[in-house]
Amino acid sequence: MSPLVRIFFPLFFILTYNDCIAQSPEIMKALTNSDSSRTVFYLPAHRLVGQVEWRDSIYMFPSFEEGQVTLATGYLAKGQVRMNYNLYHMQMDYINSQGDTLQIKPSEELKLIAINHHLFLHDIKFGYIEIIMQLPVALGAKYMMQTGYIDYPPGGLYRKEGSALFFMKISAERRILLIRYYVKECDYFFIGKDNRAYKATFASASKLFREHKKAVRSYINEHEVDFENREHLTNLLTFCNGLNR
Repeated sequence: MSPLVRIFFPLFFILTYNDCIAQSPEIMKALTNSDSSRTVFYLPAHRLVGQVEWRDSIYMFPSFEEGQVTLATGYLAKGQVRMNYNLYHMQMDYINSQGDTLQIKPSEELKLIAINHHLFLHDIKFGYIEIIMQLPVALGAKYMMQTGYIDYPPGGLYRKEGSALFFMKISAERRILLIRYYVKECDYFFIGKDNRAYKATFASASKLFREHKKAVRSYINEHEVDFENREHLTNLLTFCNGLNR
């Protein structure tokens, strides 16, 4: 074995071994919430997302697909570019003519992005929301990689819930020192006839259907609507939109 190999191999083993033992089974179990199909993404300290095996998992689609952009004026941008939704940064990435992966710059002029059979509303406040149920008042979902736990090595583990953007406010030097555990989550939104997004809550449902506030309140109470449950919200909006017919 050459001197270079003798030096490199132990170092590689130490890094790999430390990555494995740093994962906490208790945390992994807690974040799955007894759902064995839920994946926990572990990011060791001193690593960037682009350096781990699950780096491609930050994207919503398996590959970049042809996308079409519509502006707030209704203008349909000419041509199509390959796009993919980035759950880690909660932004829309695209591949330019040079083959570089870049982010579409958020703008009030940007309104809709269609990728394959998926339609995203861009809200300047909330970001990209996929329209998952098209009705006069529609249902949307904003997908993200949510921070479950954070650790400052060599210990002091604590829970910090929130999106990956929590780290964007921390310098890159400090951010890379953290151990992070992520899970994929989504927030639900009601999308009004004015194409504005409202966080799915009792208050926003009452606001959007103010003419039928009493009936909406009765339905929510009777059916014990969980505003984080997609099926509950689908049924709620089906009922509420039907009141306006």
